[in-house]
Amino acid sequence: LGTRAKLLSWTTVQRQINGAFEVPYTPAIVVPDDAPEVQLVTQLFLSKGVAPACDMPLQLAFRELTPLQGEAFIAPVFRELKQ
Repeated sequence: LGTRAKLLSWTTVQRQINGAFEVPYTPAIVVPDDAPEVQLVTQLFLSKGVAPACDMPLQLAFRELTPLQGEAFIAPVFRELKQ
């Protein structure tokens, strides 16, 4: 898969649900530009002041995520596409 996608769906979790990650966090479903039949579940990391929107162009990034319990790991996430 390529590194670009469009935002299909998201929600921002404000209250602890399962206790795995600090809140707030934004799980999302994205559709890769080069595989429109695929939907990926990921986390969304937007710059301050950038609001998510349907069909928003995104780019792949890798980020270290640290669960509240357990070891940190590197995960593929998506950010707004920077021009």
